[in-house]
Amino acid sequence: MLNIIVLVATAMGIVAFGGLGFTYTQYLIYDNALLDLYILFASGVGVGVCAIGLWNAIVDELIYRS
Repeated sequence: MLNIIVLVATAMGIVAFGGLGFTYTQYLIYDNALLDLYILFASGVGVGVCAIGLWNAIVDELIYRS
């Protein structure tokens, strides 16, 4: 059975953390506040974790269906 909760949650996480990282990057560019990169780092980690979760769910589904 397709684990739709994992797929939707990880896809939403990629969009949310990606948007947060993009928005904060624009803030850093315009305000020249390059010392405060914690939010950018956290959003990058969030995108990575969500991408790994999404990839894992898709590959598991492909393996179990074949």
